[in-house]
Amino acid sequence: MKKLFFLLAIFLTFHFPLFAQMEDYTLIEETKKEPKDKGKDRFGETGMTFQGCYGLLTVPTPNLGDERKLGVSFKSGYGKSNTTFGLNSYSLSKTENWQALTYRLNRDFELTANFLRYSRKTAPVSDFNGSGFANGFGVKYTVPWQDLCFGFQWTPISANEIDKLDLFQLEHLRTIYVTATEDFRKNIFAFLNLKSCYTAKKEVEISSTEIQEIGQKNFLIGTLGLEYKESPKFSWICELECYNYRELLVKHPNSCAFNLGYRRTNKDFQLELSGLDLLSNPRAVLGFNWSWN
Repeated sequence: MKKLFFLLAIFLTFHFPLFAQMEDYTLIEETKKEPKDKGKDRFGETGMTFQGCYGLLTVPTPNLGDERKLGVSFKSGYGKSNTTFGLNSYSLSKTENWQALTYRLNRDFELTANFLRYSRKTAPVSDFNGSGFANGFGVKYTVPWQDLCFGFQWTPISANEIDKLDLFQLEHLRTIYVTATEDFRKNIFAFLNLKSCYTAKKEVEISSTEIQEIGQKNFLIGTLGLEYKESPKFSWICELECYNYRELLVKHPNSCAFNLGYRRTNKDFQLELSGLDLLSNPRAVLGFNWSWN
């Protein structure tokens, strides 16, 4: 439980304009716990995130008790919402298809790759219509005796291509993260995840003789996730994501999103139904996960 409070304090320091004061503390040596003590029922049936690693919907989780070597994921989502550009209002519809692959080198290291193909349409005019794709690669490391994991995801695309992505897509393509977990009850598990997501440097041509360089921008996301295992084959997932866009020019620099998901497991196959950002710009996602030892 101490890890959760510690990470939460870090998030609040960055997310709100507060100054965190730390007092002296004494480190207490804890007995090292073996990964197998966590049991396969807790982690062995975890699905896959959008960025490709094992976890909740958007939160990577530690691989303790998990013996799977290879995992494949397919997710397809659709959402429709109203948005404003300048003084005009538009109806925006978006379709996303995510594919992901994960491979565990050993008990602690996991390699990931994901591929996104998307399209968006606006009405009544088509000024913002478009489509594109992006692929990312990453690494996740699990600290077995600390219920902790951390890693990154990186996408080799230009700044102009990044400008075409929305912030949710960027969250799963260019990010550095850390996740801590804690048991609340026998079948309820809590996860606290912190992410730093970033863009890329770009050059803007102001005139024929002047070019201005815009530095890399980043934003922070803090997520509290809960997983309730109704039975070994059924689980519910809910996530509360809090965004701090810091260096980005957005209408609401601080905002939150609520995600809800349901997973049905049958041996090595998983069916996943989820709703993302349900309180603001809802999107429905259907996913399938396969894994092998």
